[in-house]
Amino acid sequence: MVLVVLLIMSTFLVLTAVILRKKHERDEAYRLRKKEELYPLVLNYLDLDPSNRKEVEKAESDIIKRLKTARDLEVLEDLALEIIYNIAGAEKLKLRQLLLIQPLYTQRYRQLKSWRIENLIQGCLYFVNVINQRSNVLEQIFPLLENRSVLVLHTAASAIFAYDEVATRGRALKKVCMRSGISEMALLELVYKFHNKEFDQMDEEVAELKSIISDRSVPNVNRSVIIKSVADIGYATMADYLHDMITGMQQTDNGIIATSLIHAMGRFEYADAAGLLAEKYSDSPDVTIRETLADTLGKLGNTESIPVLIGMTSDADFGVRVRAVYALAALGEPGYEALRGMEGTEDEIQRIASSIIAQLETGKQKED
Repeated sequence: MVLVVLLIMSTFLVLTAVILRKKHERDEAYRLRKKEELYPLVLNYLDLDPSNRKEVEKAESDIIKRLKTARDLEVLEDLALEIIYNIAGAEKLKLRQLLLIQPLYTQRYRQLKSWRIENLIQGCLYFVNVINQRSNVLEQIFPLLENRSVLVLHTAASAIFAYDEVATRGRALKKVCMRSGISEMALLELVYKFHNKEFDQMDEEVAELKSIISDRSVPNVNRSVIIKSVADIGYATMADYLHDMITGMQQTDNGIIATSLIHAMGRFEYADAAGLLAEKYSDSPDVTIRETLADTLGKLGNTESIPVLIGMTSDADFGVRVRAVYALAALGEPGYEALRGMEGTEDEIQRIASSIIAQLETGKQKED
């Protein structure tokens, strides 16, 4: 009896898999045919002079006649986006206008009011490409930044960050940063999207970022991510501002913020910060801060940091000691001399120093 049941279940699973596969193949075949049908119509639309409204409207009408199902709308959207990502200039703007064709726009706009997560995501992804043509939709998208789904939050923010006006993007970023529980990677990605690569809006963006960093009602973990991203993206005018933040901080202030500020000084290669960082944080009780400090002092290239780094090679934490050794190596010949002074004993850190020196000597011999 058990064997019969197992046989029936196996047969059912096999048949289900076959049916689903056939259904998928039919769907893909249909999409391919529809794409081939729409492609010449889209190219014809691109060739038209936008000022010739009669011809443009006729071309749009020809396309609409072939859009009979939601699947057809998806094919048109996919085709338009496929072309958009490979062109620039006037043609790109034309295709964005084509994406606003009435049946497609109406469906995606309705999805923004849906309770289903997949509909909200699909609607937001659509408006990433046309938000500047339909800015009135922003009032529908902003509330989605409070949605419990991180995916909805991410796509809603992406749509708003495609908008040209910096103040609107800044308001959205601050709203996102006020939420807790967002992963560092997700927030970093959103900050990169906040940054407009097409236009020079650095000064306006910096003003919005400063507003978030200075707002203590924003969770510290999110403020720290903003500080890191500022350095990683390369907002050079923020370097002095962050340096001043360090100057005004006490060692006992929030460790997450301190760590991100130290990291930022290294990314900006702010050499003048070396002395301040060493003075404030070389004896910090926070291991992560000391590790970040060692890494940063190596990046800053200031040989005045050598005594501090030598002291850190005796740190109670192994990770700090290792980072201090590599930081000394990053300081060039003065750092190598400090490493040579560590050779000759059995301590693990000193063996690492000896290994680095040996590699350096081998490299010099090859150059000679």
